[in-house]
Amino acid sequence: MKPKSYQKTVTELVENDVFTSENSIFQFVSLEEISKNFCQINTINESREKESLRMRRDDIVSVSVNISEAEYKGKSVSLNKPFRQSGGKKKFGVYVRNQKGNIIKVSFGDPNMEIKRDDPERRKNFRARHNCAEKKDKTKAGYWSCRQWRAGSKVEDSYDPQGNMLSERKLSKGEKEKRDKLAKELLDKGDLNPSRGSESDMAYAIATIRAKGENPKARGKNKEKGKKRKSKNEEVNNYLNNSRLNNLNEITRYRREDK
Repeated sequence: MKPKSYQKTVTELVENDVFTSENSIFQFVSLEEISKNFCQINTINESREKESLRMRRDDIVSVSVNISEAEYKGKSVSLNKPFRQSGGKKKFGVYVRNQKGNIIKVSFGDPNMEIKRDDPERRKNFRARHNCAEKKDKTKAGYWSCRQWRAGSKVEDSYDPQGNMLSERKLSKGEKEKRDKLAKELLDKGDLNPSRGSESDMAYAIATIRAKGENPKARGKNKEKGKKRKSKNEEVNNYLNNSRLNNLNEITRYRREDK
């Protein structure tokens, strides 16, 4: 259902007016003069985050009724607020407004997967593996999956255990080439042992972090990866040598006792 609307210039906007600009919806907060022809519009966007727009004073916007509520198939729903689904193929759902102004439901999340946002390593690996820095379209499941894998209720890239913001950015062309090369090398070695997901997912997660110049910490089963493993032949030889040494010690002890 497309909301009813009417036209206003940006200088006619009043507090809490909800308007559309370039297919995005904003709630007006205040206006600041920049020059004779331009002004800064301070708003709250659809994600309930503060956002400033630079617009001409005579720009006309479409003012609508409500930013957070709408109707979907005849019932009132809240927009941009994920909720749990029961009995479906996907764990979560969220109602959003698409570019045509229609309300749609986006389903996302594996119902068998547990989200651990308090684990910074798992968050970082998940977000690197799914290229979360590039997910900007709210009508796609990938955007909301990445959003759920952020720490805290307010989304600010990602957080370490102390709540400090960690930088997240797109890979450069050179970094992408390095990532692909590193991922191939990791897969060719064949010694990856992911506790979740595929070997390819794990390889690309590690390669992405290393391509940025970071060094992921080993966790769980992978902590043992850095240690040199003994071959079966080495283990057999060590066992035989230890057995011979034990036998020799026993013989020496008996000889001493006989004397």
